[in-house]
Amino acid sequence: MNFAYDKIFQGIGLNKNRYLTSNSPQNFLEKWWDRLIDFPYYFERNNIETNIILLESALKSNDNFVYYISLMSVNREGNRFQILSTDLVEAINNKQCKLVIWDHEAQPHNQENSDVISQKLKDAMIIPDNVIYITNNIHQKHQSDFKVIVWEYWEGWVSNQSKLENIKPKKNNAKKFLCLNRRPTDTRTYFVRKMWEKGILDQFNVSLGQVEGTDDFAKTTPYVYDSLGGNFVDGEEGRHESDWLCSWHQEESYLNIVNETDYNPPLSTSQHMFTEKTWKPIAMKMPFIIIGQPFVLKKLREYGYKTFPWDESYDEIVDPDKRMESIIDLVVALNSRKDFVELMESCEDIVDHNFDLLKRRRPEMDMIRALS
Repeated sequence: MNFAYDKIFQGIGLNKNRYLTSNSPQNFLEKWWDRLIDFPYYFERNNIETNIILLESALKSNDNFVYYISLMSVNREGNRFQILSTDLVEAINNKQCKLVIWDHEAQPHNQENSDVISQKLKDAMIIPDNVIYITNNIHQKHQSDFKVIVWEYWEGWVSNQSKLENIKPKKNNAKKFLCLNRRPTDTRTYFVRKMWEKGILDQFNVSLGQVEGTDDFAKTTPYVYDSLGGNFVDGEEGRHESDWLCSWHQEESYLNIVNETDYNPPLSTSQHMFTEKTWKPIAMKMPFIIIGQPFVLKKLREYGYKTFPWDESYDEIVDPDKRMESIIDLVVALNSRKDFVELMESCEDIVDHNFDLLKRRRPEMDMIRALS
C-alpha cells in the first residue's frame, strides 16, 4: 500500500497542509506529530504492508497510491486543491491516485460545506467520483458527489494507548466523580456551576477554565485538577498532552462524567458523537455518564459496549435543557447513595467487557477497504 507525501523527514511523511503552518517540519514533529494521526499505522496494525514515498516519485511510476489532505485546508476559506500539480490532478482523474480529504479534526459539516467542496473540486478539474472524504462525524445528513467513509478515529486512537498494566487500584482518598473540562463552554460551565450550587463539588476531581463574570461561582474558577487541566488554552503547553490517558485520573476517581465536545449541535450539521473524551473512561475501566448528544449510549450499545445499572433515561431526552436537568438529578442522586462505592465496584464485569471490546474492535476497517 503506497502513501505519497510532499516531503519525507526523518522517515516520516509530511504533506504541505500538515507542516507548513508550523515553523518547520522539526517543530511540527516535536509538538504535534503522532503516528496515530497518519494512515499507514492503521494498515500496519492490520498486517498490511505500507510504503512511504515522495509524491514526485509516485507520479513517475505506474503504481497506485494514496495522497491525502486535511478538511481544514479545503473547508471554508481554504482551497488546497488550487496548488495541486497538473500531474497529480491527472493521476487522480485516471484513478492512479486516491485523493483523500481527511476530517480527523471532526469539523462540523453541513450541505453547504459539502457543496462548496464539490465546487472547489470541479474548479480544480478534479472528478469528485475519485475523491474519498473520511470523517468521524457519524451523522452524515448531507449529499455529496464524493464518497464518504465514517471512521471512529478516536476509538482506535485511545485503544492504542490503553494498557491493562496501567489500571491501578483506587486510592484511599479517591473522590466519587471525575469531570475534566478544559474549555469553559456554556454546557460545561453550567454543569459545574450546578454541582457547586448543590454543594457537592467537593466530591469531584474537576477542571474548568476561567469563567467570565464577577459572581461568586466565577470567582472560584479556574479549577485546575492537574497540569493538563483548566488553565490552558489552545496553542499553549498542555494542549497535546491533554489527549493522553493518565493513570491518576482512574486511581483518584470512581465515576467519569464525560463532558463531550458537542452537546446540542444544529440539526442541519453533521457532528461527531464521540471524541477521545468518551473512549478514555472505557480505556481506564471506569463507569461513566456522558453529557453529550441524545442517544450516545444507544450508539455505544450498538457497537457492543455495555452501559450501567442506574437511570440512563437521560440518553433518550432530545430537549437539551431537559436532558441536562436529568443528568444533574442523576449525579445528585448517585452522590447521595450510601452504597456509592459498592455500586461502582459492582460494575466490574461491565468495565472489563468494555475494555476488552475496545482492544478488539477495528473501527478503521471501512477506511482500509475504501483506500485499498
